[in-house]
Amino acid sequence: MTAHVLIVTFDSAEPQLVRQWARQGLLPSLNQLLSDGDFRDVENFPGFGNGVFWPSIYTGTDPSFHGGYYLRQPKPPGYALEPFGKYDYVVPPFWKRLEEQGLNVAVIDPVESPIAGLKKGVEVFDWQVHRRDGAPLSNPGDIVQQILARHGDDPFEGNIDRTVTVSIAPESLSEVSEQRIRNKTHAAVELLRQREWDLFMVSFADPHDIGHMAWHLHDVDDAGISDAGTIEPDSEDPLLSCYRRLDAALG
Repeated sequence: MTAHVLIVTFDSAEPQLVRQWARQGLLPSLNQLLSDGDFRDVENFPGFGNGVFWPSIYTGTDPSFHGGYYLRQPKPPGYALEPFGKYDYVVPPFWKRLEEQGLNVAVIDPVESPIAGLKKGVEVFDWQVHRRDGAPLSNPGDIVQQILARHGDDPFEGNIDRTVTVSIAPESLSEVSEQRIRNKTHAAVELLRQREWDLFMVSFADPHDIGHMAWHLHDVDDAGISDAGTIEPDSEDPLLSCYRRLDAALG
């Protein structure tokens, strides 16, 4: 089985690094796409993070329509800050319309996305993401249980910042990231083979996670970090290591 349209997203991958390393032959799959295909730069809304960008892509609307500005925001009619999550968007993602038109759709861990509530397709949320809204879930419900049984839960428990509280050293993040990428790739390939999909989308949070926790190991000259770690001479840049594994997963 295969997919007529395949979408693979790398959340918050740094575009200059992607292009530099692709040109150097370190990311061969991405380099082939950049060389043989077409690409566009995308500019996010000023002052907002990826939590506004992704749902705007999924819904084709800006936040004044889909409703999501930040992970906590005032809820009318008062001014109390409340969590905003996948059930709070007022515009559905585009794959809901695709299913309504009779197409087969599968989506794994879309970043900061509304939930479509697919009836025939597959949605997986909050498995291996940058920040969970809650426990992993899926439509249909047994899919996520199968994934967890075969590939395990997120070692970061759905929140990269947890690495601080459980004392995962920055130099160990690369190994954990490798495990996550491998598990998600295997799960995606298994699901991909189960049906002839019209749209199949899988999202990897690892560039976002590694960027948060190990940028100082990449950019050791960053003047804003007074206690920057160092990379041993025989060790690979943790960002490059992450991007190379994602490139292999894409391939």
